[in-house]
Amino acid sequence: MTEPSTFSLVILAAGLGSRFGGNKPLAGFGEHNITLLELNIFNAYQAGCRHVVLIIAPNAQSLFEQHFSNKLPDDLTIDYAQQHPDDLPNNQKLPERKKPLGTAHALWSCRHLVNNGFVVTNGDDYYGASAFIAAKQHFSQVPEQWAIVAYDVEKTLSNFGGVNRGLCQLDSAHLLTSMTECYDIAQHSNAIQGQIDDNTIILKSSQLVSMNFWCLTPAIFDSLTQFITQFIDTATDNDECQLPDVIEQALKQQKIAVYRSDSQWFGLTYAADKQWVADQLDNLPTHEAAFYQQLINEFKLI
Repeated sequence: MTEPSTFSLVILAAGLGSRFGGNKPLAGFGEHNITLLELNIFNAYQAGCRHVVLIIAPNAQSLFEQHFSNKLPDDLTIDYAQQHPDDLPNNQKLPERKKPLGTAHALWSCRHLVNNGFVVTNGDDYYGASAFIAAKQHFSQVPEQWAIVAYDVEKTLSNFGGVNRGLCQLDSAHLLTSMTECYDIAQHSNAIQGQIDDNTIILKSSQLVSMNFWCLTPAIFDSLTQFITQFIDTATDNDECQLPDVIEQALKQQKIAVYRSDSQWFGLTYAADKQWVADQLDNLPTHEAAFYQQLINEFKLI
């Protein structure tokens, strides 16, 4: 008998990848051309997930279907949601844009495909097995509560340029109290530095940051509808409607648990990151390397 899905996985994979110079979610590694997106799907599958929603750009579905052909478990359901600029709440209209409206709008586009607890991730990041194990435990214990799996900032840096991260603040009960966007975070000599409001700050290596690994429920779609509706009234062509802003606003009503991942994050921001990511995949922790090899052995990649 098929194991019931403990949660769904929603992957944000509609970005343009302007700094990377290509389609990051489909950037493959190794002789089997395995993507970070697939590895996250596999780690989620190991944690009990049997339903994946891929949020993609319009007209991109055939590319993803071709890449995944005969590569994923037979009992895993994959749905696609295309992020269309004219798919807006309350039949609103938006002037033509050169780039997607943002991650909040991307998530809203899958509102008809998810009716249970779900994890949201980026399509170009590797989160590690422990994040999905934490998600499984969270949904089994408090299925109606939201959560974030956060990472030590030192485990989220790029060797090739500064990165932007949301700094997580939490209370004594390990609930999220706020997130502050910090820009251009990088290692400088013996200190990790970033920018907030044009001021340079020093970050502890253990500072928890958001990498957009959220455990959410369908209640988020009401928050998204309200936020996007208000956003469109004042948006310019360069403004983006981002999921963390919706989460920050929802903190007034929602309790959001914070879990610390013990995995090394890695992902694709710059083109030069690809070799670094390849090196990281060659040096995964033993238990995650076993997952990686099992993917190759079992999921029709030989």
